[in-house]
Amino acid sequence: MNSKTYGIIISAIIVLVLVGAIFYFSNTPGRQQKQSSDNYVPNQTGAQTKEIVFTDLGFSPPVLTIKAGTTVVFKNNSSKDFWPASAKHPTHNEYPIKGGCVGSIFDACKAIAPGGQWEFKFDVLGGWNYHDHLNPTFFGKVVVE
Repeated sequence: MNSKTYGIIISAIIVLVLVGAIFYFSNTPGRQQKQSSDNYVPNQTGAQTKEIVFTDLGFSPPVLTIKAGTTVVFKNNSSKDFWPASAKHPTHNEYPIKGGCVGSIFDACKAIAPGGQWEFKFDVLGGWNYHDHLNPTFFGKVVVE
């Protein structure tokens, strides 16, 4: 084998190793980009749905403990509109992933009429206070484990 052929073979092997390393590290779990929180838990399997009901007396249950990746359905069983949103009023910025219409993505961004509902998937570990933006004296907490 001459040195030119040997050089081509070595170059091809180096390129294959580099391409393989790039592919491996870009698809390794745990190397995916997190969403603005060190407590973010992406892609939970076996995700559940839980319910919080808003009545004329407030939220029930007032504290709900769930696993990361659970979707919480906020149901309006009251006689008036409500607007579930992350605490603190009026900034809605306690939940750490920013976006939504005011502060964080944990915000319905509109009033929910009686009989209506809004859902939110909790992916960040911690205790997350929330309130009714239309009447901030009503509040609750979702604890994500």
